[in-house]
Amino acid sequence: MGEKINRRAAAAAAALAAVGGLMATSVVLAPSGAAHGVNVWHGDTYLLKNTLAGGSADVTYTFGDTEYLPTLIGDWDGDGDETPGELIGRRFLLWDDWESEDPAYSFTFGPTSSGTPYVGDWDGDGDDTIAVRPSDTTTFYLRNELASGPADVTFSYGQRWADAYTGDWDGDGDDTFAVRPYGTNAFHVRNVLAGGRADLVFGFGRPWETVVAGDWDGDGDDAVALHRESRLYVLHGLTGGTADVTIAFGRLWDSPLTGDWDGDGYDTFGLRRAPCEYC
Repeated sequence: MGEKINRRAAAAAAALAAVGGLMATSVVLAPSGAAHGVNVWHGDTYLLKNTLAGGSADVTYTFGDTEYLPTLIGDWDGDGDETPGELIGRRFLLWDDWESEDPAYSFTFGPTSSGTPYVGDWDGDGDDTIAVRPSDTTTFYLRNELASGPADVTFSYGQRWADAYTGDWDGDGDDTFAVRPYGTNAFHVRNVLAGGRADLVFGFGRPWETVVAGDWDGDGDDAVALHRESRLYVLHGLTGGTADVTIAFGRLWDSPLTGDWDGDGYDTFGLRRAPCEYC
């Protein structure tokens, strides 16, 4: 049995009331687990594992509410472990732990049109920040500070309907993007924050499977994993082929997320669990 920690996000609820109708027009919800650091699903229960293995969760948290909203996961303060955040309208609310009532950071960012959020360390300074891709476009807007303001980096990459993922693919200390064109299992990896041709292309899994990314073996570079029903299929390199590790964790309708929960240098898995009405 994992440790149970309850946290009521009253500040997030207040922000939701403040933005009101903006939520319907200011954010498009990406597929569940569609980007490293972002999870979109119902539920306020988070089950985290500190090892790359199946079985029961090591820690269970209650965070936010059960609404169909993006939960953001990142190392906002650069301390080595990753903690949650929420996006409500264009306002980002980010916490440096799973227990505090009030967010450590609250700011607005992104174009006024609808878009999908992403999380990554774009400048290699050790802490994560935010990016947004407006819907029906190939343009990414990146911010290097957890504060309101214009984008620090803007570029276009991939196809309009391609799913996008973030990670440190080459181990150089900064995160970049990969895209998987709609209806394919081909990952097109870019190692710089700029448009152009992919630096690497590989195939893995099935086109409709949920993708997460992380540094599973602590070697400094990220790879991908696929979530299929209640199993995770893990690659240790960007080579495609069959999974290096297969893990049974959670239930059929759980949604995956990844992070370094205990600051040991290894990314592992978590699950966001929906209420029974969505099972």
